[in-house]
Amino acid sequence: MPEISVVIPWCDRPEIETTLMANQFVFSQYDLEIVIVSAAGDCEALAQLVRRAGDTRVRAIDLPEAQFNRSLCRNMGVFASTGRFVLLLDADIVLKSDLLADGLRMLARGPNFVAAE
Repeated sequence: MPEISVVIPWCDRPEIETTLMANQFVFSQYDLEIVIVSAAGDCEALAQLVRRAGDTRVRAIDLPEAQFNRSLCRNMGVFASTGRFVLLLDADIVLKSDLLADGLRMLARGPNFVAAE
């Protein structure tokens, strides 16, 4: 079981490739999985973007019948996650620093969740 599951809602946003590559400086430091939930998105395009990004820890979940719904994607991603902790991330977010280290330190002190803006 990975320590962290990163859940990313997605629908036809090519920025996911940049997001995955740019966040490697943080993601590579942790035992984590990346769960991308596609609602109404082109799964073949997603597979190509993920392949080009080069992160082998990505698992894609397809919701083919659904229209894009960010909350549904997040909920399904959390449901499918196997990590001890969950990071909800949008498809176009590039982390400026290692917020995972800060979040894990805060969680060790006892809160049930950490939110960052």
